[in-house]
Amino acid sequence: MGCWIWLAGKKVTRGGSVGLGGASLVALLLFSAFQYAIPLTIYPLTQQYITSSAAGIVNAMTPIMVVIVSHLWPQGEKMTLLRSIGVVFGFLGIVLLALPSLQGQGESDPVALLATMGAPLCYAISMNLIRWLDAMDRVLLTTWSLSIATVMLAPFAFAVEGIPVIEQRATWYALFVIGFVLTSAAFILLFWLIPRVGGTTASTITFIAPVSSVLLGVLILQEQLLPIHMMGMGVIFLGMIFVDGRLLKFLGR
Repeated sequence: MGCWIWLAGKKVTRGGSVGLGGASLVALLLFSAFQYAIPLTIYPLTQQYITSSAAGIVNAMTPIMVVIVSHLWPQGEKMTLLRSIGVVFGFLGIVLLALPSLQGQGESDPVALLATMGAPLCYAISMNLIRWLDAMDRVLLTTWSLSIATVMLAPFAFAVEGIPVIEQRATWYALFVIGFVLTSAAFILLFWLIPRVGGTTASTITFIAPVSSVLLGVLILQEQLLPIHMMGMGVIFLGMIFVDGRLLKFLGR
C-alpha cells in the first residue's frame, strides 16, 4: 500500500504510467516470489526456533550467496579469487554460528538455522533476476512485485492464520514501519543502487543487519550471545570484505 501511495504521488507530480513498462511478466512473477514471497515466509517461520541475532547474521550471507548464484547465472558476474575466498569464509562463519546449537548450547535450533539460509539464497536469485527487469522503473518494480507477492501469500496466510484481528494501536504503527519504511522504502533504495554499483556490491548493505539484530536481540529481547557467535559473525564479515574487494584493493596500493 505504501508503494502505491508513493507511486500515485509521483504520477500526479511527474506523470508517467503505472504499467509494466515492457518488462516480462514471467520475470516479474519470479522476482516477486524470490525477492518477497518466499524469504518473507522463511524468516517468520524459522524465527520461531532461532534468535533474532542468528537471523540477522544469516541474512549477512546474502552477498556470499549472490557471488555463487551470479557465477552460475547466464552472463552473470563471474567469481574471482577474492570472491571465492569470501565464499569459503562465509560458510565457515555459518558453521561457527551453528556449532553451539549442534552441541546442545545456545537458543537456536540448528535445522531451523540452516533452513533460514534459504532466504539469502532467494535474495541472491532475485538480485540476478532484476537484470531481466532493467526496463522497469525501480519504484514501479517495487510496487508491482510487493503487490504480486501479497497476492501469492494471502491465500496461504488466511488458510493458516485466519482473518487478522488488530486491537492495539501499536500494531498499526508496527505494520506501518515494517511495511513502508523497512520494506518499501528500503527496497526502492536497493533497486536504485543495483544498476549503479552492481548486484554483488549492492547486496553488501546487509552488513548492517547482523550488527543491529544482535544489539537489539541482546538489549531488548535478552537473547543469549556466546563468544563463538561473535566469532562466526566476524568470519562472515571477513568473507564480505573479500567479496566486495574494494578495501583489499585499497590496502594493496
